[in-house]
Amino acid sequence: MMVLDVQVKDFEGRTLAYLYAGQTFVNDDLVKQGFARVTIYPPNVRFEGTLLKSEKEAMDNKRGIWATEKKK
Repeated sequence: MMVLDVQVKDFEGRTLAYLYAGQTFVNDDLVKQGFARVTIYPPNVRFEGTLLKSEKEAMDNKRGIWATEKKK
């Protein structure tokens, strides 16, 4: 299911949406796993708090793109 916010399209005509697969909030799941970064495009801020919290959790736990490999 696709959930829209205030603006449906961005300045390039791309659809701005939140996605659900069953009960899974796909946008949030990708962020939690560290596979996506949060970018907020006001006035589309419906899930800003949720997504930023998940991003911080991924960063703190060094998941996905937030994992750093120390080379010696």
